[in-house]
Amino acid sequence: MTAPVYTDQHLDTLREVANIGAGTASTALAGLLGRPVDISIPVANALPLADGIAGLGTPGARVTGVLVPVAGDIPALVLAVFASEGAAGLCELLGVAGEGELGLSALAEASNILATHYLGSLNAMTGLALEPEPPQLTHELPADVLHSAVAVRLGAAELVLFIGTELRVEGGSCALSFLFVPGAAAAAELLSRLGVPL
Repeated sequence: MTAPVYTDQHLDTLREVANIGAGTASTALAGLLGRPVDISIPVANALPLADGIAGLGTPGARVTGVLVPVAGDIPALVLAVFASEGAAGLCELLGVAGEGELGLSALAEASNILATHYLGSLNAMTGLALEPEPPQLTHELPADVLHSAVAVRLGAAELVLFIGTELRVEGGSCALSFLFVPGAAAAAELLSRLGVPL
C-alpha cells in the first residue's frame, strides 16, 4: 500500500482545524487551573512514526506521556507529552504533589479533559463520532516508549500525521506538547469531511 501524499492544502486545513480544537482545549485547561493558557500556532507534519516521536524530545530524554486512545468513527490517538518540569508544574497548579499516584492521576485526568474538549471540536466540524477512551500514562520514560504505544494502536504506517500544539500556562512553569495523531485511514476520512479529500 502506497503512503498517502499530503499537500500543503491538506496540511493547512488540518492546522486550521487543530487551532480551533486546541483553543477549545486550552480554554478548558484555563478553567481548570484558574489562569490563562497560551497556545502556539499548530504544526501539522506527515512523518514516519519514528521521526514524529523523536521530535517529542532528545534521544534518551525522559518524558511523561498521557496517551488517550480515540474510539468511534476513526482510529486515532491524542497524546499529551510533558517534560519532567512541565509535569511537576501542572501538578503544582492542580494542588497535588508531582510524585506518587495522586500526581499521576491528576496528569491523566487533566489530559483526558483536554482530549475530550479537543475531540468535541472535531466532532462539531466534521460530524465524526470521536470518543476518548481511558487515558494510559507512561511516566518518566524515554520517548521511544511512546513510539511503541503509538505503533501498537495505529500500526506501522509509512507516514503518520502529527498535529501538534504547545500549551503554556501563564505565570507557571507548565508547558506540554498536545498532539492529535490519526492513522492513515482516519486522516483520509477527516480530510474528506473537511472538503479536501486525498
